Amino acid sequence: MAFGKLFAYQGNPRTTAILVVAKANGVELDLVESDGSKPTEEHLTANPLGKIPAFLGEDGYALSEAIAVAIYITSQNEKTTLLGKTKQDYASILRWMSFVNSEVLPPLGGWFRPLLGRDPYNKKAVEDSSKVALKAVGAIEQHLQNNTYLGKQPFYLKKSEQKKRLLTEQFKGMKKKQVNKVIERKRKKVAAKEKMELDQLQRR
Repeated sequence: MAFGKLFAYQGNPRTTAILVVAKANGVELDLVESDGSKPTEEHLTANPLGKIPAFLGEDGYALSEAIAVAIYITSQNEKTTLLGKTKQDYASILRWMSFVNSEVLPPLGGWFRPLLGRDPYNKKAVEDSSKVALKAVGAIEQHLQNNTYLGKQPFYLKKSEQKKRLLTEQFKGMKKKQVNKVIERKRKKVAAKEKMELDQLQRR
């Protein structure tokens, strides 16, 4: 029996993090596909704003906000190592979760979503978002120059490592200009596809 329902959609980075920790800790979740545009009554029970990800437990417990949901799901395993061993470990984990959630993911979305055709494309906005995202990621890289891990203790998640490799493999070893060229080609491909679909609709 599932521990609860997660209102979200596959591919959403905040959703991915929750699904990974759920899998690692043996917590079964029912993923209810939703992008938040047309939330159901049950979804609104989990989050009155209809945002994702949102959690609704089998016991009726409702919880929103990605970090809170991830920690709650992880804590269901009393033997988990993902929440650290000390209060400082736990605080460091919260620090980096908050940092990525608020400082990395939003500009990454502003950088990549228009290139994937999910948002209107504006060259300046995309370039500005890329600069902000790279600066935030740079802060993580700077931390790792003097620290082996983001937290004080290592932990291992085969699934998360696999996802990390999948996300980074395409840009591995590339310089910023090369990455931008790949992204620009993808943007043009998306734009061409959208134009073709529009032409087909106009001919009907």
